[in-house]
Amino acid sequence: MLYRHGASYEALKAPIWYALGLMEGIYVRKGYQMVLAFGDNGVHSVPNTLHGKGLAVDLRTRTLPTSAVATMVAEARLILFPMGFDVVNEHDTVDANGVPQPHIHVEYDPKPGRDSYVKELIEV
Repeated sequence: MLYRHGASYEALKAPIWYALGLMEGIYVRKGYQMVLAFGDNGVHSVPNTLHGKGLAVDLRTRTLPTSAVATMVAEARLILFPMGFDVVNEHDTVDANGVPQPHIHVEYDPKPGRDSYVKELIEV
């Protein structure tokens, strides 16, 4: 895994490290290098982002084929969703200057009644 210059990862929580390991495996199997664009830092357009809590990361996709990203996101969702993770293909994101910043957003956000039983397993 590579880290974008300035990407902070010191405060990432254990569930996100688990997801990063899984995502790294998906990237490698597809023949790509994973780049952590944002960890527990950065400016995000979504209010109440989980980045600052160490429970979300953004993985760079701007050099990857659109079809490959869609396949990787689908594969990651199959594995991570039941454990309380959301995996989103944010292919249409732009920065404050209007420059495209496509990425895969991964966050650990278990929903009560859906997957909270896994929370205890991951956070042990």
